[in-house]
Amino acid sequence: MIGSAVVSLPWAFQQAGLFLGCSISFSSFVVSYYTCHLIIHCARKDSDFSDTVRRYYGKYFSPPLTVAHTGTFGFYSGALMSAFLLYGVLIVYFVIQTQLLYPLTLAVYAWTSGN
Repeated sequence: MIGSAVVSLPWAFQQAGLFLGCSISFSSFVVSYYTCHLIIHCARKDSDFSDTVRRYYGKYFSPPLTVAHTGTFGFYSGALMSAFLLYGVLIVYFVIQTQLLYPLTLAVYAWTSGN
């Protein structure tokens, strides 16, 4: 879901222009919203995602599903990969913030000093 392209999004937005950048951002929002809706619909009343992972990868495997039965290993790997994904989002956020810190600091310095 996230990769190195996320880091270049501010540059891509600047190169695309205001109208195209806003329309691409809005279409990305619609796709992200629909994906979140599907995840919530899949999990339903499962508050911590453990029952959903156990249903698809754990002991309670039902034959109509096309997912392979992996038992305890599948359950723990599914739970850890969800946490890993959230950790990746934090890393990308901090990378973007550190890339913007120096130019923003220079802009504030130039604005306050009058240079």
